[in-house]
Amino acid sequence: MLAQTGLLAGTRCTIHWSRLAAFAEVFNQPRIRDSLFVKDGQYSTCAGELAAFDLAVDLIGSHAGDYIAQEVCRHATVEGQRSGSNRQTGPSGLAFAGVSDKLLMAMRLMEENVEFPLSMDEVAHRAGVSRRQLERLFAAHIEVLPVRHYLRIRTDHAKRLIEGTRMSIIDIAIACGFMSASHFAKCFRAFNGISPQQCRAMVPAWVGPGLG
Repeated sequence: MLAQTGLLAGTRCTIHWSRLAAFAEVFNQPRIRDSLFVKDGQYSTCAGELAAFDLAVDLIGSHAGDYIAQEVCRHATVEGQRSGSNRQTGPSGLAFAGVSDKLLMAMRLMEENVEFPLSMDEVAHRAGVSRRQLERLFAAHIEVLPVRHYLRIRTDHAKRLIEGTRMSIIDIAIACGFMSASHFAKCFRAFNGISPQQCRAMVPAWVGPGLG
């Protein structure tokens, strides 16, 4: 709502990871961040329920001191205070935390490069492993080829845009790194069992021109 009114123009802000893609595509003036919470000027935004607690503790610390903030955490049986700059934990982090730093780095690279996909050689190079090592990591922990996992990330991203925005299907395909609508439709159906158009038809009527 704040973004729709234009109040977040030029402001750093955040939103839950499941809405990051749609928000970034619909609103280009806010400076969206993948963070637990962001304070910028008169506006504070957070990524969800637990992140709201983190923001509240941070505000308490700013006004009453770190000791009081830690006492609030102790009373709420929360172990320590999380920084707002911490990245949100999306599906990859939740499923594979602690498995392999190199694997997580490769998965993050894929998630951060959707519109202009990296080659597998480039992903491996940036993650600090060989392509063969990257394939072994994915085979051992995820049981799919890295190129297949990357394709799923892109189609999942597309599904969130279809469900959360009114962007055209072709614009969504381009935003997810697909060079043709037919290739996009084929890949989308392979992972979701339905076409992009069928997915859009299932979106509730109350989803407006912006975010749902």
